[in-house]
Amino acid sequence: MRYMLERSGVGVGEARRVSLLVRVQMFDFITHDLGFVAQLDDAERTLIQLCMRRLAYKASKLGGAGLLTTQQMQWVLAKISGLAHLLSSRHARPASRLLPPPLVLSPADAHLLRPPLAHLLGEVLHPPSGIPGTPAQILEGAEVIGLFFSAGWCPACAAVGPALAGAYRSLRSSGRRLEVVLVPQDRTEAEHNSYRLTLPWPAMGWEAQPVAALLASLFGVEALPALVLLDPAGALISSDGIRLLRRHPHAFPWGAVAPAQTPHLLPLCDRLLRIAPVDSGPAYDLPTYKALDFLSQPQCAITLPACVSALRECDLLCTTIAVQGHCVLNTDFLKVSLLQHTFTSLLPMPKPDGPSCPKLLTANDCPWRTPMLYDQQLGILLLLQRLAEHFAASVFSLDATRSLDAVRIAVIACLSAIADAVMRQLATDKPSRACLHLRGTGGAGSLLGQHGFTLGGGRLAAQAAAVPCHTPELNTARAGALDYFAAQDSLPKIYQWDASSQLESPTVQWIRRIAADLSFPADTTNVAMYVADPQHLISKNFPEFRCYRDIAFYLKLFLNPQRSASPSKAAYTQRQAELRFLYHDGSFFVCGFDTGGGPQLLMAKPHVKLGEPMPTHRFPSLAAPSAYTAPTEIHGEDDVLHMWELPDFGELDVSSAKALGQHDSELLLSFLTVPYLRVPLVLAFFASDDRIHSLQVPKLQALLDAVLFEPGAHLPLASEGLEPSDVPSSAPELLGSPHHLLLNELTRSPATVVESVLKLAHQAVDLDTGTLKASTTTVILYAIRLCARMDNYLTFLLQYESGTHDSIRGQPFRGLHLPPQAREVLAGARGELRNVMWTGLRPVLLGWYHRLSREIEGDPDEDILDENVRYMCNIHAHLVLMLRNLSSAELCPASATTLLAGMAFLATRHQFNKGLLDVWDDGPSFDAWRVPETELYETLHVLRRKLVLWLRTTANQSQLDSVLNTVVRVSEGSGALRTPAGEAAQRWAHLEGEVNRGRFVAHSMRARAAKEGDAEEQIPVLAQEPEAAMLVDAQVVQLTLMASHPQALKHSVASMDDVISRFGDVALQACLTESSAHRDVYQLVGRAHSIAHWTVDKDMAPLEFWRAYYPQELFPSEKAWLPSVLEPVRRTYMMFPQPLQLFLPEEPLPEDAQVAYLVGKQPRQNGAWLEIFAYRARRLVHVYRLESHGRRHYRSLCYTSDARFSLRGMQPSIEPRVRPWPTWARHEAGHPYACPKPTPSAVITREASVAANLSFGVETYLPPRLLHGIIPQALLDKFDFWQSEDDHLRGYPDSPTGTDLILVSLGRGGHVALQGAAAGSAAAARRTDSSTPPARALVLRLKIARLLRQRRAVEQVLALLDEFMKSRRLLCQPFTPSASLCASAAALLRTLGGHHFGPDSEESIARDVRALEQALARVDLAPFERRRRRHRTAAVVAPALLDALAIAALDETAVAETNPDSAAATDAAAPAAVPAAPAAVPAAPAAVP
Repeated sequence: MRYMLERSGVGVGEARRVSLLVRVQMFDFITHDLGFVAQLDDAERTLIQLCMRRLAYKASKLGGAGLLTTQQMQWVLAKISGLAHLLSSRHARPASRLLPPPLVLSPADAHLLRPPLAHLLGEVLHPPSGIPGTPAQILEGAEVIGLFFSAGWCPACAAVGPALAGAYRSLRSSGRRLEVVLVPQDRTEAEHNSYRLTLPWPAMGWEAQPVAALLASLFGVEALPALVLLDPAGALISSDGIRLLRRHPHAFPWGAVAPAQTPHLLPLCDRLLRIAPVDSGPAYDLPTYKALDFLSQPQCAITLPACVSALRECDLLCTTIAVQGHCVLNTDFLKVSLLQHTFTSLLPMPKPDGPSCPKLLTANDCPWRTPMLYDQQLGILLLLQRLAEHFAASVFSLDATRSLDAVRIAVIACLSAIADAVMRQLATDKPSRACLHLRGTGGAGSLLGQHGFTLGGGRLAAQAAAVPCHTPELNTARAGALDYFAAQDSLPKIYQWDASSQLESPTVQWIRRIAADLSFPADTTNVAMYVADPQHLISKNFPEFRCYRDIAFYLKLFLNPQRSASPSKAAYTQRQAELRFLYHDGSFFVCGFDTGGGPQLLMAKPHVKLGEPMPTHRFPSLAAPSAYTAPTEIHGEDDVLHMWELPDFGELDVSSAKALGQHDSELLLSFLTVPYLRVPLVLAFFASDDRIHSLQVPKLQALLDAVLFEPGAHLPLASEGLEPSDVPSSAPELLGSPHHLLLNELTRSPATVVESVLKLAHQAVDLDTGTLKASTTTVILYAIRLCARMDNYLTFLLQYESGTHDSIRGQPFRGLHLPPQAREVLAGARGELRNVMWTGLRPVLLGWYHRLSREIEGDPDEDILDENVRYMCNIHAHLVLMLRNLSSAELCPASATTLLAGMAFLATRHQFNKGLLDVWDDGPSFDAWRVPETELYETLHVLRRKLVLWLRTTANQSQLDSVLNTVVRVSEGSGALRTPAGEAAQRWAHLEGEVNRGRFVAHSMRARAAKEGDAEEQIPVLAQEPEAAMLVDAQVVQLTLMASHPQALKHSVASMDDVISRFGDVALQACLTESSAHRDVYQLVGRAHSIAHWTVDKDMAPLEFWRAYYPQELFPSEKAWLPSVLEPVRRTYMMFPQPLQLFLPEEPLPEDAQVAYLVGKQPRQNGAWLEIFAYRARRLVHVYRLESHGRRHYRSLCYTSDARFSLRGMQPSIEPRVRPWPTWARHEAGHPYACPKPTPSAVITREASVAANLSFGVETYLPPRLLHGIIPQALLDKFDFWQSEDDHLRGYPDSPTGTDLILVSLGRGGHVALQGAAAGSAAAARRTDSSTPPARALVLRLKIARLLRQRRAVEQVLALLDEFMKSRRLLCQPFTPSASLCASAAALLRTLGGHHFGPDSEESIARDVRALEQALARVDLAPFERRRRRHRTAAVVAPALLDALAIAALDETAVAETNPDSAAATDAAAPAAVPAAPAAVPAAPAAVP
């Protein structure tokens, strides 16, 4: 205000006086209001006194500054004095009025709502003899107070009275402090006075008769006589006191049946008790492991039988891989690499054959045109259909990347071309009508001179031109498919799913010709159903028709340029990839890839909104200049010259300098405008010393990659041999290449290209600074990838020309020929390139790797471990890429170790299929994953046969041991490649049988490492795999220990919130140990944790009450208060979209009930959905949702009408409101319908061997959401709660410095609905002594240090038992202690030592352990030795032995107490050391409250 006054021109002094006047005005308001107030509480009085002091201080300051006169000062003083006098005349408000009514949750607290007992009994009590006194005087010191409702006119009272009087006198004479008060029920005062003199206890006066009626109502007395027993606080013990006093006087004071309620007892915990087991559904047999033998596929195929064999083996391998996802890692990558090799390298492409293509080859030249029988033809098409489904399922399960897009386009194009060629064959026995009319040689087709129909290549040329092909086989296969479809380009095109969802005219013509030839119906509806219905005439009689249809649709689907049209990423199977065609309203709808929510709609035609441009590429070309100048389009060099500002392509890691200046940017963009010249120009541009550093920027790496490896425009088959005649060319298709721009450069003018690549490689070696964490690292890594991929092309061309390619025979590709001069250049360049990679770049990578592995030896920090492992995965990936083109003769122990160890490390540490490729965060550029994961597995597939044969036939015993021991070390340890000193070396053997060609087993240990000069050992061959053996499968690069096949935990499980909260977002290795209809159990490798993945629970919790809640139909005791508390909440939240059905317990609420329990029924199915608790005194409503977790239903607070009285920390809404808060909702929080959609759940358990487990048994993790409103929020925020085998909860501190553990001991009892809803009722009071107390939880705080001492002591006892049972051979199985056994051992130690494992108990524990060791020698072993073999298990023998040991030890203790000298001598003779605990002993004791 002072600021506003000064801004308005008021002076400083005047502004201060105005401020004082405002305070005086507020003072007048207070004085005025006090005239209407009789009482003040302490807070109000303190606030007024503060205002008085502040006014006096302000006035004195102004007076001292000369801004107030003496008269004005006296005026202010009078104001203050008058208010002080008025304040002193106001009385203090009683504090009791400020307290809210107590919260009553159970019958034991009902007395808190009643007046004190001394007030209820009137002013005076009359003893049978003596002076009357007050109730407080007469009842002082009483343990139990009885209210005896009786009358002299009542015959039953006359019969019961003497017996009660006798019991009363007996208890009083024995010193028991029982007092009974007669509550008058007589008709007249004279009758009452006469009757009370016959009884030995005091009586209320006749004047207190109204109070007597109130007491009868409070305690539900409906008949005479009645004796109500109370404790001194007025809490009800029993309303059936007559029976207790007559029959059970020895049980005085009868209070044990109703335990006292204390503040640390929590209600509403009954649902945490696991009373009954959970049904996981029918158990499934886990698939047994069948070894994968990729070598069963032929190495090359040039004849039809060899091609069919390759297809059959490929189909069998894909199926075998798919069904063994429980034990084989990265199955989708294995399948994609297998299918890529099969269709792009192994199988020859069909030769072009069509109206526009002359007959270049005879049938002998193309295996797919070899005469075949109809069964062979159908078998091939069925194989191709299944392989298309396998490929689609795997591709759509992986991350969509540019590298994978090149594979999916090439593979489906080759598969479709082969299917079309086979479909066009005429069977030599009985040709198919569908094939006849497709080819155009049957029926009316030949008479009309028609040549049949074709699928057409569609968008194949455009899509394939813009994706990077890092292996040359993809280019040659793509070119073969383009040539094949181009030869049929003049034929009518069928199945044009990429153009329309309706049947186009050529497809209708083809189907009608088939139908007419067979007299099938050929109307429009039937023609459509021939396509959609697999049971219709054509599909039923000609299965090849359906195969051809599905392959055609997959071809068009994979060529759809709209990325969103692909199915969402999920773990698909071949079965889910099966297509379903539906026909409706003239259009076809194709569905598939069901993920649980129904099949997805698949569209081969791009679907865009009105006005949006039609997409042209799934991944636009990065070699086009327009990709970097958006929104400006660049079509030629002139467009570059006319741009005002050119892109700088980003910043470097150091000094934030721009990657390229304007001059260099203009030069680079100009090179991109001439695609047919871009390869040498751009390579030479970056190979200069001043520009190589710009390759730190990911955008420029992607640009150079696209320039080199994007195929570019395809030279059509019809344009072969033609040359451009003008510049710019009027026929731009002539500027394309038959296969790939890079292949074209390397065969025509390779010098510039190879010189630039070699220069880049040498510069990369010089950039090494000795550490991975440098700005030049990303340039070195990119140079390695570039050199490895260039090596792919150089090696391919040299092998193709010399005929030494592993799978391709001859020179079948159009226009691909290597002149002698170019061959010499390429051979020399490949030798120099490999020399740089192996002697220059590889040592750089290994130096980085060894430094990183040393940093994580021992016990490193978790952050450093995760970071270094990520870097090591990147290094391994680059090392593997460099090996792809090794020949069998070039394989050696070093290269075999690099490949096997690298893939093994990646398989267990790298997070495959997590979308890591091309993700650049804000961190340094070297901290990124740059290698396509499909490229790694393609490299493994190319080298698999050579590697296995080298290990089986070339490697000697020492080499085999060295390679495989490194694989084991890398997989299980810190990843070190170097052999540490003193490592126990294992000896490895071959497994017999062709299917085991790639499997090697460890069968013994070496006494020392092999040395040079030792005699060569013979590698043993084992007939079968030992049960407890370690095995390495080189074909899939996987380590198996004791028949356990670890794999990366399924993404659907690893990405669940509960899993991430416990383990973080890291790659987890797991073994599937159990599978059933509703649950899969995974054992995490190396963590002693299990995850039970439960399917969605569609069943609700059972509905136990069926009395519907209608406010107008409630019982009178319920109408009194329940609607006024519940209805505001129900009408606000539970009426839309339809009223929620609520149900109450069958019994009516009593008159004095304080809690009501209701259940809300799920609107769409039977079962309890919500639980509602209404509290009478606080006018409060809590709503709990019932959430299924592991098929158990937990309650979780989702709404409260007053967050101040909620155990969950809930924040009332702070959103703007249209109208003021209702009174009842001022502090509400949450929403009753805030129930998430049911999802699968992950139940995490940890074994007793986990160091943090202090329960001796298996613990189950309880996420905080399942404890909301049950456990106080303050505990949930600082402790992680686990449930032990005995159902108790243990809260472990989430901070490593925590010293306390929270123990929540759950007590079994009655359902909270029956206990909490009938608080204080007469019926409940009569049941108190016989009914079960309510289920509740006792919360304790325990010291972790004490529990750790207890654990160590128990470990020593278990070590004694283990050693003793082994030496006496009492067990036929390994000793595995149970939680109950550990708890018994802890109890025995407490009994012996008389302590609770406190800080000073170490000596006592050691003495007790020595005593137990000595007592073991006196245990009678005869009963144990007589046991049958099947009973000699730890579960039977160990508890019995511990009981016998306890008896012997306690007997010895008793003897020691009677003869101390003997005990001292025994202690002196005891051994000094206690055996250490075995490794298998659990690391955690049970905490006993």
